[in-house]
Amino acid sequence: MVCGTNRYIQGVCDMRIKFVGGATIFVKVLPITDTKGKRLKARLGNGTVRNPSKIIPWDYELEYQENFANAARVFAKELKWEGDMIGSWMGDNALFIFTN
Repeated sequence: MVCGTNRYIQGVCDMRIKFVGGATIFVKVLPITDTKGKRLKARLGNGTVRNPSKIIPWDYELEYQENFANAARVFAKELKWEGDMIGSWMGDNALFIFTN
């Protein structure tokens, strides 16, 4: 037995996986329209629940990645979530996971 299971899959046990609190925020870019500029949409990142969510205007003073981090911070603050987050890219989108 390897990795605490009855099955061994070559290479799987070489990777350390740490489960964290599970609170996640998904951030995606909303396209420019005729009436609205570039903006970001932050929502719960569990894959099923779409609400609550928040639209955050694009801040042209910030770098590309900083806009995503800022959107996650603004949304987390609105939800009254506190703690540290780790961000990960998913194409042109980002997922932020609370680590504590």
